[in-house]
Amino acid sequence: MQNFLYRLVLFSLILFLIRCSFNDRQVISLKRFGDSTITVTEMASKELVFMREATMEMNLIRLQIAGVVDGEPDYNDLDESFDVKDVAIRLKSLEVLNSYAKLLLAFSDEATKKKLQTSSQEFVDSLRSVSQNYKQLDTSKLNALGEAVYILSGLFSDFKRKEAIKTILQNSRVLIDTLCDLLEGDFDYKKDGKLASQYLLTTDRLLVSADEYYYSSDSNKLKALKAIEMAMQHKTRRETILLQISKSIKDIKKANSDLYNAFLQGGTSTEDLGNFVNTIITLRETHKLLKQGIRNK
Repeated sequence: MQNFLYRLVLFSLILFLIRCSFNDRQVISLKRFGDSTITVTEMASKELVFMREATMEMNLIRLQIAGVVDGEPDYNDLDESFDVKDVAIRLKSLEVLNSYAKLLLAFSDEATKKKLQTSSQEFVDSLRSVSQNYKQLDTSKLNALGEAVYILSGLFSDFKRKEAIKTILQNSRVLIDTLCDLLEGDFDYKKDGKLASQYLLTTDRLLVSADEYYYSSDSNKLKALKAIEMAMQHKTRRETILLQISKSIKDIKKANSDLYNAFLQGGTSTEDLGNFVNTIITLRETHKLLKQGIRNK
């Protein structure tokens, strides 16, 4: 009888530990989500800076060939909607998503105490940087999340790490959803996002001015053609990589929901995570083609 009870207790303990530890599907899902989100946010950050620089350059060239026109930006407003403050807010928001992904990866991996604490600190710092910028975000909840992450970074057993991930997923979901919704439109000119719309307007204005300049004089044709080529390159960019970044940010939200379901709701579907990974592959390929100077017509 004692032998039977001993085996029953041992079996129950083993079953409990198995249920409390990560399974292969959860680990794979975390790594897919983390790696893909880091890729998207890093590329999106670079594209935001590029869009601002491109807007200023296109406005400068337009002024050189068309001069100052009433109702259009002059030499004192080359960046238009891409002012430093607005771009900085969006870069900080992308950093939140980036540090969130790194934090989940750190908890899912055999990270050292120092790495866990570093990842936690980076996430908390990124939270503080956006807490005052969006009225949609509850500052008190962000502060509470930051405090929780500090505490969770001291957990090292497999069971406690899994519980830490559950806590982070549960308390970060509204934050991640909100940031993804706000950022998505900044790369999709079809959704009238502030920055995407500005990039569209600046590109189209340059095309119109360059076309008029081309027919104004034979001596202007070469300069006009260079301006048209530049505008067409940016048109290609907004219709390819920028739209794909927008879709990728939307997919972060979907994939995060799938991850939440896998850990907290006992779900097993990873469809959104699989779609997310495929989106990132397409994004990388398009970016590579653009860097090589191959433009889709």
